[in-house]
Amino acid sequence: MIYLEEPGGRTISNPSIDYESFEHWRKKMNGLEWKRAHPLSDGFAIRKVEQLLGKDLPAEFCECILQFNEARPNKKLFRTIDGEEHVFCNLISFNEDKDTNVFSTLRILRSNGLSDKLFPFGEDPFGNYLCLFFNENDVTVVFWNHETNQIEKVSNSFLEFLNELY
Repeated sequence: MIYLEEPGGRTISNPSIDYESFEHWRKKMNGLEWKRAHPLSDGFAIRKVEQLLGKDLPAEFCECILQFNEARPNKKLFRTIDGEEHVFCNLISFNEDKDTNVFSTLRILRSNGLSDKLFPFGEDPFGNYLCLFFNENDVTVVFWNHETNQIEKVSNSFLEFLNELY
């Protein structure tokens, strides 16, 4: 079981991920580096999002936000399962004082019909979003096209998504 501590002392746990696989993820970032990370201004931001969603975010996603909130990856390209190439600009900020943050983004997108199974965490340059898709048994990564309201699967997990960036 993994335990992550947010600033402020809140512990995040996810029993489905063990320590060895988590360390494996850290070591196998495939040369991925992050730029312009901003610390969380609220130590309970992740918990607030989980309460808003009514779901636990994956532990590896939480660890990424704790370390790289609002950051931009050096590898920006990814492909959907059907092979279409897209650009990943940045992680959406978990800081509520930022103009673009996960709280306002989620509120706006939900008011425009975004499914409650989707949680937007990243943006492309064209107003589309990378989202965590909460299935019954797992959490996958999908690309949501804001013009067509269609989703395309990207990866089976957040870790897989990060490792597939190029």
